[in-house]
Amino acid sequence: MADATGVNLETELLSGRLNLNDLTSAIERCKNCSGPTACEAWLKQSQPNHEETPPGYCRNSAMLQVQRALGYLSSG
Repeated sequence: MADATGVNLETELLSGRLNLNDLTSAIERCKNCSGPTACEAWLKQSQPNHEETPPGYCRNSAMLQVQRALGYLSSG
């Protein structure tokens, strides 16, 4: 989902904009998703780094949007 929404998690970690605890929590939220089939279908139609907004049911939607915004702010 991060790739599809234009978020490079490695870059975010290395920059300090994302900490390891938050990434671990995001991974756990993803692993416990109640809609993996819908997520898989969404990801198949998305293009990597297309910077789409994650679907509303994504448990990491808010985190991904924040990380993308923080990345823009630091690069601009």
